[in-house]
Amino acid sequence: MKISKFLKISGITFIVIALLAIFMTLYLNTGLNKTNLAVKNAAEFKQLGIDLANSSDHLTNETKTRDSVVKRLKELNAPKDELALIEKAKQNSDALIATEDAALKAVEGKNFDQARILMFNFNYEANKKIITDPLIEFQNKMNARARNESDSAQKNLDLIIKSTNILIIIMILFIIFIFTVLHIKSSKLHILSEKLEELSNNEGDLTTRIEITSKDEIGDISTAVNKIMITLQTLVKNINTTTADVNEETKNLFNSIKDISGKMKYINEASSHISDGTSDLSAITEEISASIEQVEGTSIDIKDNAEIENVSAKEIEVRALQLKSKGIKSSEEAKIIFNEKNNKVMQAIEEGKIVNEIHLMTESIKSIAAQTNLLALNAAIEAVRAGDQGKGFAVVADEVRNLAEQSTITVANIQGVVSKVQASFDNLSENSKDLLTYIEKDVAEIYDLLFQTGVDYEQYAKAVAIRAESVTVAATTMSESMNQVGQAVQSTILTAVETAGNAEDIAKSTREVLTNMETISVVADRQSELIESLNMLVNRFKV
Repeated sequence: MKISKFLKISGITFIVIALLAIFMTLYLNTGLNKTNLAVKNAAEFKQLGIDLANSSDHLTNETKTRDSVVKRLKELNAPKDELALIEKAKQNSDALIATEDAALKAVEGKNFDQARILMFNFNYEANKKIITDPLIEFQNKMNARARNESDSAQKNLDLIIKSTNILIIIMILFIIFIFTVLHIKSSKLHILSEKLEELSNNEGDLTTRIEITSKDEIGDISTAVNKIMITLQTLVKNINTTTADVNEETKNLFNSIKDISGKMKYINEASSHISDGTSDLSAITEEISASIEQVEGTSIDIKDNAEIENVSAKEIEVRALQLKSKGIKSSEEAKIIFNEKNNKVMQAIEEGKIVNEIHLMTESIKSIAAQTNLLALNAAIEAVRAGDQGKGFAVVADEVRNLAEQSTITVANIQGVVSKVQASFDNLSENSKDLLTYIEKDVAEIYDLLFQTGVDYEQYAKAVAIRAESVTVAATTMSESMNQVGQAVQSTILTAVETAGNAEDIAKSTREVLTNMETISVVADRQSELIESLNMLVNRFKV
């Protein structure tokens, strides 16, 4: 256990035990007071019982004594059953008091025999026994209770004394335990001090270790010191290895300095050639930059034209949609009109068939006119036969015949007109049917062609828009690429200019490097001397 933790636990435990000891001391004092009070109360209870018993022998003073005893018993918290016994004795004393009063009156009347009989007969003793029995029972209960309270207080006091003694013994043992543990811990600290003293006098011996493995702070310190020794041992070994490597590298440094000096001279000459080459590169890149600007301008024109074509294609697409929409609408309207007119023409053709009925009616009229003419002729013949009497009838028959002839002529004219109307109606019917057939087939095909043209026109416009947009994107990409190439060329020009300047700086730096190489050579000599000194210091340690 850690020393700090042990001290904390020990301190807390000691405080708890001390508080318990203080508490038990206070409790012991309270127990003593309770015991003394119990003994005192027992004595007082006993005396009160004696006083109460004595008062029963002198009933004249019995009431006063009994009341004072009862009052004191109540102050001492006597049980109710004990007080009930006193009350019972009081109730039983009334008969005895009457006997004593009678005896006193007999004495006052000089009747001593009567007084003696009243005081010393068997009834008086029996009545007195009725009073004394509850008092004796009260006295026995009170004495038993007083003894129990006194015994209980004494037992409690004995328990407190034993507990206090146990706590004192525990405290003494705990103090001895603390001092023993601290002594053991301090002995380890002494061992640690001796080991550290040995380490300080070992002239750099890093192989020494402290062999303390306890789980407290001293063990932690020992472990930490051992880790420090291991770290120092490893560090010294690494220093030995590093100094050997540095010494070897220093020798290589001398050889490298010679090689670098020769290469610096070559770099100086090469930097002059680089400066001349960058001047030529600047002229070439300027020509490339001019060509890129022309290509970039052309790509911008292509982009603008493609955007115009894209706008036109979108307008064409809008018109194609309008054309398709109108074609669909016109086709639907044409179908509606065709159906409507077709129904009306077919109805008119059906109604035109009445001409045939007119023709039949004229035939009937013609037949009637012929018969009428025949009848008129027969009537004229009969009129001639009748002579003068039939002249009037002959005139009528002649008129009827004329009307019949006129009717025949009129019917012939009507038939001629009806024939012409029939021919015209048949011609109109055929032409109407041909017209409807044309509208149904050819005009519908024209509307379908118009709709398909709108669809094709729309797809064509979309394709043109897509191609125009692709051209726009390609032109934009090419323009951006040319712009990036132009920037790269400009950067190349700047880089070439900087390279020319850097080449001159390199030449200047190369000359400075040659000068510094001589300084490095001197520093390397000094480094070699320092390494030798470091080796001497490190070799003092035993690893």
